[in-house]
Amino acid sequence: MSGTINCDRSGYRSFSFSASSYPVEFRKEQTLTGLILGERCVVRGGAVDRYDIIGTLNELTFIVQHPPPPPALPCGFQRRDGSNDPASFLIEMGRTSGFFDFHRDTYFVPDNLILACADGGTVNSQSQVATGCVGTGRVVSSMSMRYACSSSRIRVTVDPDCSNLGNTDWTFTLTCGRP
Repeated sequence: MSGTINCDRSGYRSFSFSASSYPVEFRKEQTLTGLILGERCVVRGGAVDRYDIIGTLNELTFIVQHPPPPPALPCGFQRRDGSNDPASFLIEMGRTSGFFDFHRDTYFVPDNLILACADGGTVNSQSQVATGCVGTGRVVSSMSMRYACSSSRIRVTVDPDCSNLGNTDWTFTLTCGRP
């Protein structure tokens, strides 16, 4: 199978690959670097079977876009995890500004949770608010926060086990936004 990709800003490329068998349907993903957001690209490709019979030439046109944002969790949803891997969550607040309550429990191994508007704005008059590397000791810590965001989503980023003490556990909840 071979083909070309021609983009109006980043230019022309060709690609080819082969299959060791001849299935009825063959799928191949191609990762390309150097594409420019907003540019228009045309992909043309075709295949030759084992008898050197040329198949139908296929063409696909697309515009390079940002991937869609991940789905947001609903406000009021308690997120619990025991992972030591950093994570980021979008929370749908239901409105672009107002107040919400932030509840967290980082138990005995300290974790740092960072809150920021997902698409720009402020939380407590800052671009981001960090809890600091703290273990709450099985006590739920709660605070009321003011926010003014460009969208109705807040991003919570978890830096787990920020003191490198071992396996961690944490929970957090953001209540729905209110005036």
